[in-house]
Amino acid sequence: MTKFILDAMLGNLAKWLRMLGYYVIYSPESRDEELLDRALKEGFMVITKDRGLFKRALKRGAKAYLLTSKTNWEALAELSVSLGIELELNPFRTRCPKCNGELKLVPSDEFKEVLPPGVIINNKLVWMCEDCGSFYWMGSHYKSISRILSKAKAVRPVILNKLYSRVIP
Repeated sequence: MTKFILDAMLGNLAKWLRMLGYYVIYSPESRDEELLDRALKEGFMVITKDRGLFKRALKRGAKAYLLTSKTNWEALAELSVSLGIELELNPFRTRCPKCNGELKLVPSDEFKEVLPPGVIINNKLVWMCEDCGSFYWMGSHYKSISRILSKAKAVRPVILNKLYSRVIP
């Protein structure tokens, strides 16, 4: 699976890619050269909106993608078309959107002191990040996430035409 490293301008996209199950490094305090060094050393693809960073990455031999879309759903559609990013939420593949850690299923009633009572009543199992300890469940945010992914899928043909128009005169 392709691993990604995103520059400081793409924090929201990093969360989305993690939710979709991709291994994503996002470190907004890192300088461009640090990102490039890590990308080269560990085999990450750099995703950026910064044309200068993109050119430096290619010059140094790193895999890189210059993102042109403005909104999250357009960016997801663009990456789906260009890089084959799957736009399906699979809760068993999802990574922690906060820290990129792996999630594991745990019984909700074992965490009564930290989870809201409604979550425990409505979810026998929840996902817990093995690294940062954050909890996730299929609550109201799930519908919002599904809507944005549906928007991304719907604009893929438009994105495809836009990308081809940049390549073919």
